[in-house]
Amino acid sequence: MYAAGGCFFAEAADRSATSARLFWDRRIDSSVLVVEARPARGDGGDAFDVAPLGALATLLVTPSGEEHLLLSNGVQCLQVDIVSGTLREGPVDLVYRLDDGRRAKLQMQVLVRFLALRRHRMFQPWLTPPETQGGRWIRQLRVHDAIVAGASERQIAIALFGAGAVAAQWKEGSGPLRSAVQRLVRRARANVDGDYLNLLQ
Repeated sequence: MYAAGGCFFAEAADRSATSARLFWDRRIDSSVLVVEARPARGDGGDAFDVAPLGALATLLVTPSGEEHLLLSNGVQCLQVDIVSGTLREGPVDLVYRLDDGRRAKLQMQVLVRFLALRRHRMFQPWLTPPETQGGRWIRQLRVHDAIVAGASERQIAIALFGAGAVAAQWKEGSGPLRSAVQRLVRRARANVDGDYLNLLQ
């Protein structure tokens, strides 16, 4: 069901990062919330209905009939896999399946975010701590793009640190600046080769 790399694009891959919707295999992404959808009981006042979430919600139905719900505002997102029942027939009662191992803490955090989103119909930024490694990952992506384009390590250094810094500090074969660029190149290549999956654990 999932393409190589553990994810499935519900939309074209050439969409911008804030508008494209990406679904991950829950065996790889520990943050995917797993639920059972059961017919709503009583008046359904506490039942979950995906319709009021509007543009925040993307429901992916696979050829086998499996449903995967992605809730995203373009910056924050969370994924819910429906392992039984359906969200397509109106309000449902949700039964949450949480692991009892090392993934449980992360799943609880995602559940709190989901419940707040259900209540307020918007993401609550205070429930999502800032990603401290984001700048490093972006830099590695830039380095990989430069490698693919055929840039040399010196050209990469100039793009990242400026021509002045490279002219003053670049040393052939060694030096802190050159070593820093070489580390970035190694990390960029390793991530593309599959290390990025560790980020999902």
